[in-house]
Amino acid sequence: MAVLVVDAVLLPLLSSSGRPQSGVRHRVISLHGLRVPTFPPGCTTEAPTTGSVTSVPMQILRSGPLTFEYVPVCLNGHGPYPFILDTGDSLSTIDTALARTLQLPSAGPPGLGAGANCDARTQPVFVAQWSLGSLPLDPQVAQAIGIPDFGVTDAPAGLLGSDVLSRFGSARLDFMSRQLRVFGTESSGVGATTQGDNQATSVLVAGQAHTEVPLVVLRSSVSVITFVKVVIGGSLQPFVLDTGAGRSAADPQTVTEGSLRDSGDREVVPSIGCVRSVPLVGSGPWSIKASSGYVPLQPQLVLEVTLPPEFAGALGSDVLRRFGWIVIDYQHEFLLLGSP
Repeated sequence: MAVLVVDAVLLPLLSSSGRPQSGVRHRVISLHGLRVPTFPPGCTTEAPTTGSVTSVPMQILRSGPLTFEYVPVCLNGHGPYPFILDTGDSLSTIDTALARTLQLPSAGPPGLGAGANCDARTQPVFVAQWSLGSLPLDPQVAQAIGIPDFGVTDAPAGLLGSDVLSRFGSARLDFMSRQLRVFGTESSGVGATTQGDNQATSVLVAGQAHTEVPLVVLRSSVSVITFVKVVIGGSLQPFVLDTGAGRSAADPQTVTEGSLRDSGDREVVPSIGCVRSVPLVGSGPWSIKASSGYVPLQPQLVLEVTLPPEFAGALGSDVLRRFGWIVIDYQHEFLLLGSP
């Protein structure tokens, strides 16, 4: 998934690579329309206690080759609304229509973010009361943006990003049991944590076998984004850890330098700001750089999309779900991969 800079905030954006296609015939793959998941009604919250684990239902939706995780979010006592769990979204996002319906107050002037062939109008809004499942969340500023349908029948109501998850220090995404689990209480400040050791991660791992992967955490006063190192095309490259990317992606420079082969197919990618068909290229042999050694990945097709120069690709849910579960430790800066 590409990253768009809007008002100094990193937001997800998939865009066309712009590679010339004249004279080349491509099969264009359209996504299957699936229904956005729903959650049981009710917005009752319960403040967590220190040392407790809170579980939030996480529905997994597959649209063709894409995989997305949805979680229930209530806003100002309304909902729950289906939000995509998007670790590649550095500042959580609410669909413009929903923000307007709930009359969320403006938190600043509107902005315009420009990507390759895509423009996205943004409006900072203030969320005074919201919750993730039964878990109350701190008030904060979010971005209101028109969100596309991502290949399903309706658009998600929003994207829950790393700015929120990082405030718990660690988070476990369990793809098998379809649960998001966080430890303890939300701490104040984006990316700050109150736990001084790795107790949170130890509790979330629960003694299960895993592989530790170094994680780079980039923080600003309002946003958080992370990346891991991936070997692709014979070189070590930084890939955004991006559960909001239904299919993993590589930047055109990575594709060219790694001699990744064009499959001859293109995939229709609904994106914030536009809908484009983008090339599908073969990853070839690739792997994740672990604290000790490498974790081999299945060769597959990845999207070729334009990314800012600091990122060479995006590691999406299509890859991460194969490990059964992952724990993202924002505080100690590592990713744990379950044993597939």
